[in-house]
Amino acid sequence: MGPDGENDEGRRALLTIKGKLGGQINKEELPLSAEGQVDELIRMAVSPARLVAMYVGTYSCAISLTTSGWAAFL
Repeated sequence: MGPDGENDEGRRALLTIKGKLGGQINKEELPLSAEGQVDELIRMAVSPARLVAMYVGTYSCAISLTTSGWAAFL
């Protein structure tokens, strides 16, 4: 909590949401048009780094299946 009793983490989250609604995906960039926002969000959604982070458990299972072969599961 801040000195005036407000939740600092909550305040930061609300400022982030306000920025995104205003077209700012990243804090250091200028606001994007609607088309620019869509392009940026699609780019972020297909980023291999983000996908691996989301499916980290599935990734290790897939490696295990490809190295040991699929026959054990057929």
